[in-house]
Order: sequence, then C-alpha cells, then structure tokens
Amino acid sequence: MPVGDHQRELPLAPGDLVVRHVTEDSGRTAVYDFGSLPVGAQLRREFAEIFAHRVGPEGTWRSLASSREMWLIVVLFARFVATL
Repeated sequence: MPVGDHQRELPLAPGDLVVRHVTEDSGRTAVYDFGSLPVGAQLRREFAEIFAHRVGPEGTWRSLASSREMWLIVVLFARFVATL
C-alpha cells in the first residue's frame, strides 16, 4: 500500500488528448492518442473524455484488453465518420 497522499494519475490531463490507462492490479499501462483520430477537434475531445472516464478510478474498464478493444472500435468508427 502506498504511504502518504499517493493518488493515481488522472487518465487525461486537462487540455490533453492522450489517455493513459493504468491497471490497478499490476500497474501496466496503455496510452491512447485521440489527437491522431481523423475527426474534428470537438469529437476527438469528447471521445477522449468519455474514454478517460471509463478507464479511470470510477470507470468499468479495468483490464488493458478492455481498453484496447474499445480503442480499436473508436478508431474504426472515427475512420468511418471521416468518410462522410
């Protein structure tokens, strides 16, 4: 157990589009860059915020496998939207 005022780093820093998923059990990390998605800035921001909530302390995506699978879905959806 960490000593003192140790808190997990936020998955999404303010003003950033990079989400960091750190697992609670092993501390393994995955990084997802929403700035690379081929959609508008507002949609990238909204995707990043929702994704960060899901991988954060209150979220339901606990494993890297979960977040990786959802990342692939987001990427495919963004590519589709970009063709419209």
